[in-house]
This record gives sequence, structure tokens and C-alpha cells, in this order.
Amino acid sequence: MALKNNRTNTPVTPGVYTVEFSAEPAVVAVSTSVPVFIGYTQKTLPANNGIMVHNMDHYRHHFGTAGDLADGPLLPPFLLYYCMNYYFLNGGGPAYIVSIGDYSKFTAENGARPFINAVDKLDNLKEPALLLMPDGVNLEKEDYLQVLNHALAHCRNHPLRFLLLDVPQTTLDSTNAGRIAFQAEVNDFRSRLATQHLESGAAYTPYLSGTTEQARILLVPPACVMAAQFTRADLQVGVWKAPSGLTVDGDLEPVQDIDDNLQEELNSDPDGLPPINTIRYYDGIGTTTWSARTLADRDSPFRHIAARRTASMMESSIRNYLNHSRLETNTQYTWDHMKRGLRSFLTDLWKAGALQGRQESAAFNVRVGLGETMSEADIEAGLLILEIDAALLRPTEFITLHFTRKMVS
Repeated sequence: MALKNNRTNTPVTPGVYTVEFSAEPAVVAVSTSVPVFIGYTQKTLPANNGIMVHNMDHYRHHFGTAGDLADGPLLPPFLLYYCMNYYFLNGGGPAYIVSIGDYSKFTAENGARPFINAVDKLDNLKEPALLLMPDGVNLEKEDYLQVLNHALAHCRNHPLRFLLLDVPQTTLDSTNAGRIAFQAEVNDFRSRLATQHLESGAAYTPYLSGTTEQARILLVPPACVMAAQFTRADLQVGVWKAPSGLTVDGDLEPVQDIDDNLQEELNSDPDGLPPINTIRYYDGIGTTTWSARTLADRDSPFRHIAARRTASMMESSIRNYLNHSRLETNTQYTWDHMKRGLRSFLTDLWKAGALQGRQESAAFNVRVGLGETMSEADIEAGLLILEIDAALLRPTEFITLHFTRKMVS
């Protein structure tokens, strides 16, 4: 029998020994590819705070169909069913559905309140990183703007979450006069959006023309298709892949022809108006997503969707990692331990192409420690302060992530 010295725990006779090491927790990248859709459904579930569906059969099982809309308008009064169909047709993965009521529950008097209540319920739903509300475009304009502004604030308070919104559209005429009216309509919407939290969302136009299962032509707001593009890009490359230049599957075509001049007008921010991303049709290519800007202005470090979502993924992943450190002592050992874990995580991102720089030292820098990020007073107060510089692909400058944790004293 193998024996150990009881005082030093070292072997004193030949034999086989088991040595246990405590594994250091790693920084795990959080998921960014799961959306949540809010809207009206044919069937509802008791206390529906979010049900995950994996395909349209799964959706129909829980929430029913589109209902009898054979003779309805081009833009159906309830859009969620059709949007989910095109989401899955374009390669979208698992998604959460939050029903705000069956079709009979919708009244104009309800306005924004059901949507706002549903957004607030998302506080308890941690996984979704994309937020969509396709039925919102059928609200009165002021009600829809109230919903969007509330959703942007929600996403700002939940940094991993990002709002994909549809620009309401009534102008369908593709003549020159119709183009002018369409541009005026979009600019009016841009001017009414709140000026806060604009880096937490992106807007898309125009509507897309498709067909129902009964071969009836209908209009579909484009954000649902973009959610599928986001999901595909995240899973195939990473959250740092700009969701732009991707072809749209299915029979969808934009109802408004957008040329280069209109594209430039909508995607820039004249007079401080938020940029709008577009869907365009190209001969020989098909319907294509174009541009990848958030609603933020040109001076924001998060004017590009990829930069905003990459930074949010990093921040959320690192915060989860730091939760393991709350009960650690605020000492050099803890700081070195953190640096190793964070550098490993950032090195993996750099090698995958999420960060620019020929060498690691040009891609990121991790700072934590006495005299580096903390004073003696900070440590006495039980504060751990961590700073990370990361060179995102877009824009071409560093961002700094600043973290403060209360430690045991």
C-alpha cells in the first residue's frame, strides 16, 4: 500500500498516487444567435414568458397558424406567423416566442401597452440576444415609437440584447413620385426616434413582397429575415461578421427599388438622423441585405452592428467569468489568475478574426492590479477594477471595457 507523510502530504513509499488540481474557470463566450419575437398569435399559453421553437411545425403546435386571411390586406394585421415562416426559410435557428394575446385580443385602444409589458418580462429571459416585434408596425405611429424607445432602453440595460426594428411603410408606389414619398416617410420616422440608446438597435427598410401558403401576395417587414442572417453569420463565422451582402432565400423581393443615391441618403446621418439599413434587389444576384449600421451617429464607436455586438458579447462573457471571482481575495494571485483567463479568451477571439492586429499585443491589453488599475484605497474598500483594451474590426480604434467588482474584505 502506498503511504504518504501526513504532515507534508508527500509520498514516502513507491506506488500510484492521485493528485487533484482545482481547474481554473475559463471565460466562455455567451451565445449571440438566439432571437426573441414578440407579437400576437392564434393560440396562447398560460403565463407565456417565452417558449422556444425550433421550426414552423413546433411554432404551429404551440401558437397555431395565421388564421383565415385569404381575402385580407397586403400587410396582414398579424404578422408574427409569416415572419417566423420566413425566418426559418432563411436559415434561422431556435427562437423564443412571447405571445401578447390571441388575434381577438388586439384592439387599437391597447396600443403600446401589451408590447411594453412583454419587453419588461424579458428581464427574466437571459438567453435571447436579438429582439424583434414585427406586429409593432401595425400600431399607430406614436404607439410604435413608444414601444421602440422602450425596447432600446431595455437593450441598453441588457448589453447582450440588440433590437432589430422595421421602419413602417405605407408608400408602395415604385414610380419617381412614390420614391420621393417613400423617402419622406422614412425620414419622418427617423426624425421621431428618441436620441438615446441608439447603439442598441438597427432599422431596416423596405418591406418585402412574398406569398402565403395559399399563394396570396403579402408584405413582410424585413427584420425577421435579418434575424436569420444574424443567426447564420454568428454560427458560421462569429458575431464580428457584419450581417451585410447576404442573399435572401425564398420568394421575397423589396417592394421599393432603392438606388445608390437613396441608399447613401438612408445609410448616412444627415441632420443627425439615425442611419437606416436597406434590402436591395440586384439582377443576377437576387434580394440582398445591404449595410450594417446601428442607429447611432457617425461619432459613436458603435456605429457598426458588428462592433456593438462583438463588444457586448465580450462584456457579457467577461462579466459571467468575473462572477466566479467575487469571493476571491483581492491579491496578486487573483489578479494573475484573471489575466491568464482573460488573455486566453482574447487570444482565441484574435485568432478567430474578431480582433485586428498582427500580434496579440496590438489586438488587446488586460490591466488589473495595484498601481495599475487600483489604489490602496480601492483595495481597502474591497474593489477590484479591471480594464481591457480591444481592437475591434470596426471601427478601427480601440474600445475600453471597464469592470468593477466588490470583493470579500
